[in-house]
Amino acid sequence: MDKFNPQVVIHTAAWVDVDGCQVNPTKAKESNEALTKLVVKTSPKKAKIVYISTEQVFSGNKPYAMESDPTRPINIYGRTKLAGEQIVQESGRPHLIVRTNFFGWSSGRKKTFGEWLIQSLREKQPIRLFTDFYFTPLYAGLMADRLEHLLRNDAQGVVHLGGRNRVSKYEFGKKLARMSSLPFFSVKASRMNAVATLAPRPKDISLNSDRAEVMLGTQAPTLEKSLQLFLRDEKAFKTGTLIKRRRISQSIPYARQSIDASDIRAVTRVLKSDFLTQGPEIEAFEQDFANFCGAKYAVACSSATAGLHLSAMVLGMGPGDLWWTSPNTFCATADAALRCGAGVDFVDIEWGTYNMNLHLLEEMLKKATKKGTLPKVVAPVHFAGNPLDMKFLDNLRKKYKFKVVEDAAHATGATFRGEKVGSCRWSDLCVFSFHAVKIITTGEGGMVTTNSRELYEKLLRLRTHGITRDTEVRPLSMNHPWYYEKLELGNHYRMTDIQAALGRSQLKRIGQFQKKRRQIAKTYNLQLKSTPLILPSSTTGANSSWHLYVATIPQSQTMEERDTLIQGLHASGIKANLHYLPVQNFRYYQERLINRRGPKRGFSPCPVAEEYSRRAISLPMYPDLSIKCQKHVIETLHSSTKA
Repeated sequence: MDKFNPQVVIHTAAWVDVDGCQVNPTKAKESNEALTKLVVKTSPKKAKIVYISTEQVFSGNKPYAMESDPTRPINIYGRTKLAGEQIVQESGRPHLIVRTNFFGWSSGRKKTFGEWLIQSLREKQPIRLFTDFYFTPLYAGLMADRLEHLLRNDAQGVVHLGGRNRVSKYEFGKKLARMSSLPFFSVKASRMNAVATLAPRPKDISLNSDRAEVMLGTQAPTLEKSLQLFLRDEKAFKTGTLIKRRRISQSIPYARQSIDASDIRAVTRVLKSDFLTQGPEIEAFEQDFANFCGAKYAVACSSATAGLHLSAMVLGMGPGDLWWTSPNTFCATADAALRCGAGVDFVDIEWGTYNMNLHLLEEMLKKATKKGTLPKVVAPVHFAGNPLDMKFLDNLRKKYKFKVVEDAAHATGATFRGEKVGSCRWSDLCVFSFHAVKIITTGEGGMVTTNSRELYEKLLRLRTHGITRDTEVRPLSMNHPWYYEKLELGNHYRMTDIQAALGRSQLKRIGQFQKKRRQIAKTYNLQLKSTPLILPSSTTGANSSWHLYVATIPQSQTMEERDTLIQGLHASGIKANLHYLPVQNFRYYQERLINRRGPKRGFSPCPVAEEYSRRAISLPMYPDLSIKCQKHVIETLHSSTKA
């Protein structure tokens, strides 16, 4: 420990002979408790201790034990391993306790269950396998890869790492025999009570690995996958070539959610409550979010797309009206107007921030005044989480009498002049996204903020089919609470209480998310400035939420060279992306020009957005992006962009 001063200490040593532990509890305590105390004592104070535990800490009276279930070991082995868990938990050190049941190839004299079984099948030895003993087996190599990924994400607490399939020992053996083309006739099905053991055994040691799946963003491996790798690695292990660390490459996405135990508890609490939808969590989330943004009102909805459509509806968009927005956005921003039968046009972006060019907007408004074609709504997009100059836009709003709907899908937590995006100080409505890759997530979901009581009430009504229970608008004969009235054509755009509970939990951690995103952006800014890449800039007076980090290739390079760079990143496990293609270039919009606006008319030209789209690359940006992974991204970009 003194020599290497490790950052992580993985403690796997234990006496795992269940019957032996039962016969010799003193040796069991020395191996599984005293040794754990020694590991904790000698580890550096700042080192994370990873303790490999067992599913035998449970009594085995139900399938799929969860981390939160009571631990009731029924044998000495399980008790001493649980004592080891408690030693680590009470040490005051950062720790990760992994309960697992893995199989693989051993390097010692004692064979693992998988080795013993395949050897017995090959030698056609008569063996018994239990039909009433259940577990969730996981190949050791896959377990190691998943553990490594948990460590990259700084996972802490207790986590279960098991396979996806709950099977009996008999089913496991039958599957292994089939996949290895070995005869199974020598195997006899047996029940546990037919075999005498020195230690009592739990009958079901299957593990629920939901928490690990959420933290890793991937499902637990199937039994078939585990057995495939087990059989594949036999020769390599026996020849010694597998002694070197086998690594299954982990891809680095451009974005991903961050879910922890508090989020899971919040969702579980609602699942156990009386309301899954139209309950108290939604209103509580709306109040929390309104307070966070500094707005008077907030209305939760099923997505930001729904929020944009609702915004267009409550502002009365319809045939003959115009909605102006940025071409550098997801299509939902423009679709909102089309869903109301209104027309849409685009205001080109400025280089660097890639937000709507407000000086160009001013010129377009002057021309539109003369033609009588002023927009009813301008919908700016706070691209990548960087707010545009809302004060400048507000001055134009007052002068030209249009409404403003902010598309803040990227910008939860961002500020402009000290005001949170969503305060609606300079706008009529502001729409947020809680999609999985956004700043905070509800899985799918959105929110609309406003300071207008009238718009707020319309939003509430239109998200639920245009229906109200307000007694003031119902006939006197329908004054009972079970009556309701439909006032207009609305939609089913509600959020569930399950989503709202997750959103409330995520909102509590937004400060942590923002701090990490800003640190990642700062690191990119410092370490990529020596490359040919052009780095993003921020609006004066704004503090970005850094939903995206977009770099662009030099103007001298072609789109094909950009695509080659992205392909190279993908080959290195870095899932870079592109945000966005100009909306007006999509076939649907082009066909609308021909069919509805006439062949000689088109959208306003957006040359900067066109140029941007051929040069942009969205790099990985999310709170759980580790220092090691970001370093890999940066080093790959340095080597890939050398002249």
